[in-house]
Amino acid sequence: MNNRNQHVGPAVQNEDMSPAEQENETIESKKRVFRRRLKNSELKNMTEAEIEALHQEHNSLFAQTKDLFKKIKARISEPDEVFERYTEHTFYFAHLRARTPALQDLNLLSTEAIDNWSNILEHDRKAREAKWELYRMCKENAEFETSCKKISAFIRKNEVPSKRVAKCSRAAERSIRDNKAFWDETINLLSVVQKEALDMYPVM
Repeated sequence: MNNRNQHVGPAVQNEDMSPAEQENETIESKKRVFRRRLKNSELKNMTEAEIEALHQEHNSLFAQTKDLFKKIKARISEPDEVFERYTEHTFYFAHLRARTPALQDLNLLSTEAIDNWSNILEHDRKAREAKWELYRMCKENAEFETSCKKISAFIRKNEVPSKRVAKCSRAAERSIRDNKAFWDETINLLSVVQKEALDMYPVM
């Protein structure tokens, strides 16, 4: 019989562990990876409690960012779709309003005018809904960008990032800049669209 000690792989070890033990091993493994990434200058001056607190801060930042990303990915509509909806209802509103007597002239209102006012109010409501949905999306993206920046700052301060992490970080920073430019332009265009619609269909 061969009595030499044989190496047991992690996969075999995990089969012998309870779910709680497996979860604990996963947590400990992540802690070891985190510890290896810490800058030596930081690590040698830190107690175990401080390293644990830093690891918890790391996990909290990533969990928050992940939740914010999930919220963005769960959107039913894309920003461009919502903007198109806003534009459509804003122009319909302006067009109908321009050819419909004011509500103050009740004695001049025909059945058509009354129907028009019903549609005017409906288009106004839908345009406002689209506008506030865009504002909400913009706010969500800003929160996500802020969270990403916190992660980048944390990594720069405390860790020696791998080449892959550094590459991902640079790509994320470029994406954040592009995303901010997109939302700045989108929000500014809301007032531009409204002005164009009212100029095209002035109220007589």
